[in-house]
Amino acid sequence: MIAPSVTDEAWAAEVTSGTDGPYLFLAEAVLPHFDGAAVHQVVDLLADRFPGPLLALDTAGPGFFDTQGSTTRSAGSRPACVGTAQT
Repeated sequence: MIAPSVTDEAWAAEVTSGTDGPYLFLAEAVLPHFDGAAVHQVVDLLADRFPGPLLALDTAGPGFFDTQGSTTRSAGSRPACVGTAQT
């Protein structure tokens, strides 16, 4: 595990010192918490420091944080089921 923040460039040197790639970065539930400038900083860091990186990420709209933690769903919405048939 690498301790520095994803916005701290120090971790990039640690990662690149151990391998020449390929690189796959997962940003699950991370980038929606940053402002636009910080997101650009992270993506630019990946593009500048790692040759041909792949980035898997999730996105969230403006209302995401307003409803986070809510136990109710809007009318007509259903939870997603992966690998099973929905009825």
